[in-house]
Amino acid sequence: MTESDEFLGKIPIIFDEKGRFNVPSRIKAILEGRYNSQLIIYVNEDHIMITPKKEWDESKKNWEKLDPFDVDNVNKRKRMRKVLSKAHDSQMKSGKILIPADQREAVGLGREALLIGMSNTFEIWSREQWEKESGE
Repeated sequence: MTESDEFLGKIPIIFDEKGRFNVPSRIKAILEGRYNSQLIIYVNEDHIMITPKKEWDESKKNWEKLDPFDVDNVNKRKRMRKVLSKAHDSQMKSGKILIPADQREAVGLGREALLIGMSNTFEIWSREQWEKESGE
């Protein structure tokens, strides 16, 4: 039986003094093997989203099709604006991912957090926010 090539599960992580965390080995293997370690990191309301650049580029194709003059797209473009204004390129280096201080502060991340697998992306949550969201 082979392991899935999706990001799955809930994994505790710890940030170092620079705001980096060690990527769990299974997640690391997927990032290196399937995605060349290139990432987009952005604030998504109350958590951090980490999307492999390849997946981001696929999503971006849909955004680029939105007609700026179509009133039905107003909310989608507002959402797009919020996401893009808080996004930046990143890369897994030496098995670690850096989450900038302003992004960690924006969602209330402390030293300890949770990595939540979301199939082709993953999220970083504070334990408190995750408990509110998930009811755990």
